[in-house]
Amino acid sequence: MKVLWLRPSTGEHVSLRRERIAAHLSEMGVDVTIRDASGADALGAIKAGLTGDYDVILGNVRIGLYLGYPLARLRRLPFIGDVSDSLADIEQLPGPLFELCRRYEWWVLERSDACFVVESRTYEETTRRGIDPTYVRNAVDYSAFAYPDGDIISETRTILENRDVDMDSPVAMYIGSMVPEYYLTEIVEAASMTPEWEFVFLGQERGVTLSELAADHENVHYLGAFEYDLVPGFLSHASCALCLVDKEQPLKVMEYGAAGLPTLGYDGKLRANFTEDELLFLDPEPDAISRKLSWICEQPDEASAYGEHLQRKAKDHSWNAVAQTYYDQLERLA
Repeated sequence: MKVLWLRPSTGEHVSLRRERIAAHLSEMGVDVTIRDASGADALGAIKAGLTGDYDVILGNVRIGLYLGYPLARLRRLPFIGDVSDSLADIEQLPGPLFELCRRYEWWVLERSDACFVVESRTYEETTRRGIDPTYVRNAVDYSAFAYPDGDIISETRTILENRDVDMDSPVAMYIGSMVPEYYLTEIVEAASMTPEWEFVFLGQERGVTLSELAADHENVHYLGAFEYDLVPGFLSHASCALCLVDKEQPLKVMEYGAAGLPTLGYDGKLRANFTEDELLFLDPEPDAISRKLSWICEQPDEASAYGEHLQRKAKDHSWNAVAQTYYDQLERLA
């Protein structure tokens, strides 16, 4: 079975949800081709959709869904819509453009052969509209993060030391895209209020120039993006993790959990899937972030319990199980 999976162009080592699912599908005998579809990449995606030998086309919101559906219909192939992010993520668009996207997206989903959704609110809305969605939350390769390889731990420690991270100090770590809505500038402001902590950011700059912000703070370190296999090693050196993202179950929070890290979480949609004893909820204000980090140092046993509780949650969410759900739908449609 051959599948074309169209997604937004996010850059290298960013938004790895598709790669994790595709890797497990490959082990099940499914040949998945993932293609970026934004901007100039759209031409290559369209060509692949029109000329490639595929059994199913799968489109990820937003652009992957928007391009994938007409391509599938032209080729008379089954189409699966993949809604990993809610429409609320693009509400900042000009009103007429947002309304156009909203209407077209629902029009496509209502005509798709299958539909996967990640957030409960999207699931409820698709169900209310008479669509039969499959609810699949973000997950994690648990053992890789809970028991990272010793060589990877050593390699990442060397990288941190070479980038002047004080390994004798507690380390707050953020892994993911550097985008404004993740309150990264507020975290950097908190760093100036919390000099006893080291702040490490890993990922691609996408709207927030962390490299420039880090240059003004001795305890802020922007390392750039790395191969995904190194991420468990980096997290093994962290004292806590940062997830100031207003989503129900971001990919990063499952990885932080599998690593057993106490995690600062945005007090919003995260409450749909996480409890008061799994995440350290807070408003994304610099002083609130600083106070919570100070508390972690003052109450290490209580802070550690948060990491343990979140780790138990992460253990119940595997990419293999998610991939099996995708496989079942693909097998039905191919």
